[in-house]
Amino acid sequence: MVTYSIAICNYNMGETIEESLRSILNAVDDRFEVVVVDGGSTDDSIDILRKINQEYECLRFISLPQSKTRKLGRDRDISIRYSNGKYVLLHIDCDDKYDERIVDLAEAYKQMDEKIDFRFGLTGGHVTIARRDFLLDIGSYRNISAAEDLDLWRRMMAVDGYINLKCEVLYNKIGYNKSYAELLKRILDMRVSEFQTGMSYRSFVRTRISEKTIYKTLIAIAIATIAYPIAMTKPSFKKPSGGFHRYEKYMRYRSKHTRAPEEIEKKYNIDIDWGNIKEDSQD
Repeated sequence: MVTYSIAICNYNMGETIEESLRSILNAVDDRFEVVVVDGGSTDDSIDILRKINQEYECLRFISLPQSKTRKLGRDRDISIRYSNGKYVLLHIDCDDKYDERIVDLAEAYKQMDEKIDFRFGLTGGHVTIARRDFLLDIGSYRNISAAEDLDLWRRMMAVDGYINLKCEVLYNKIGYNKSYAELLKRILDMRVSEFQTGMSYRSFVRTRISEKTIYKTLIAIAIATIAYPIAMTKPSFKKPSGGFHRYEKYMRYRSKHTRAPEEIEKKYNIDIDWGNIKEDSQD
């Protein structure tokens, strides 16, 4: 019986999808399933998925048609709804190569879930895991094109159900290096999505003014100033409750709830087998 679902999204990552998926498929056992949602790829991604699917019984994939209205957040939502596991590992893409510690993270989370008396999401090593029922109850991912992980975390925080594990990153990037223009476009898309989900423009500006680097502050505020009116022309979503539409509150909560493995054990008075998960000394 499947306990864990690893939910993955792909769009035109034919150059890296096989290496990425094999890094996961070769690490997991029959307690895991790997669910890939393809968002309408026009490259050879589907052919590669069909080939790998013949080798691994635990791999399932859903091929979606291209859509101008369906964004990445919706694809991620579909990956959760198609998952069969009690626990879902999230925000995983096909341009990253993962190591076997992704299994350690899943097992550690299951132990925590069995010993802590509230539902929560855990982010560690740039991977998020949570109970599927918890994700669906807080609304899962919403139909935005970027920053969908931040939007999900804020809604976890709004019900006091988020823990950030201070540990080493569990993957390596294997995709191409983005140009400076592409990075700026990515940041613009993130700001637009954040404002669509009710985040406060004034709060964003306040947090950036407090930074020490003037150049970075000016660039960030300029991008946000462009993003805000764009967001006003797009579909809007209910802002997070509990004041988490303010950047300051989000950042304070995340900082307060960021803990190393031994700190989590002390906080909740539990013992956890972390496997090879280690605290990131550079974090």
